[in-house]
Amino acid sequence: MQEIGVGSLAERVGVSVRQIQFWADAAVLRALPETERMGRGRHRVFPANPPWLGELPWAFIAAELNRLALPVGTMRRVIDLLRRNAVLLDTTEPSRWAQSMMFHPVGRALQGHQALIIVPLPLADRWINVEINEAERKPELVHVFGPDPDVGTGEGEEEPQYSKISVQLPGDFVAEHRSGYLLNLFKILEPMRMG
Repeated sequence: MQEIGVGSLAERVGVSVRQIQFWADAAVLRALPETERMGRGRHRVFPANPPWLGELPWAFIAAELNRLALPVGTMRRVIDLLRRNAVLLDTTEPSRWAQSMMFHPVGRALQGHQALIIVPLPLADRWINVEINEAERKPELVHVFGPDPDVGTGEGEEEPQYSKISVQLPGDFVAEHRSGYLLNLFKILEPMRMG
């Protein structure tokens, strides 16, 4: 079993050790049971097994939800919702993991594929996949704006503009939900693919 300590997890995700501990206390992240609340001088250890890499993707997603200022209870429900379906259809055969992971947006993002989801509000019991037209095409830099007081860019600042990528919002989101959080899992989990 591969493991990652609380300090290494915090450093990888770019948050404090106390933040990771808080999320573990609130059941947003799941430490290995034998390291949970062992007392002073003991540190929590988290699973990091392939192919989902244990708690790493959930910690990155928690950090993004924290940046969006979601209450910790909502963060836990969102991550539990995503976790619920993050299973492999055939866990015994590593050669089939990649194929199985393509059925889940976190699995697609971990493999370097575009994955956008909407978490509808009020929080439902599912996420909504956003279909990306030309999913393999990356946005291209088409223009960089220089200083412009009307736009709000100052002297020496630049504002890049990218080509558009078209997406299709599912009709049920448009018809049934007033708002939601759009999570670009490809970008959120990018640090995991880079090192």
